[in-house]
Amino acid sequence: MKTPQISVNKFTSFVGSKEVLTAGAVVFATPIVLRSVEGILKKIPFLNQNFTLGMVVMAFLVFLLSSMVGGIFRTVAIGISAGLLITAVSPFVSPILGKVGQ
Repeated sequence: MKTPQISVNKFTSFVGSKEVLTAGAVVFATPIVLRSVEGILKKIPFLNQNFTLGMVVMAFLVFLLSSMVGGIFRTVAIGISAGLLITAVSPFVSPILGKVGQ
């Protein structure tokens, strides 16, 4: 079995990959943006009463905005959009996932 070769170039490629940057945006940037999104949703009467729908709409809007930019900004915006969507659907998915493996 061949041992994988480790180098600075491979590590740099790993850290700078779109996948890692997207995951980092989900973990680190989404909680920051989430506060602003919640503040916006509280000001809109219909979406204030339908928070999940509001979060899905905001995730979709961020995703649409990501198509207008390129490079790292697009990657981060897509990660934030995914984080907002996960936040929106987690109250519905968590009970189902909690039953898996029982």
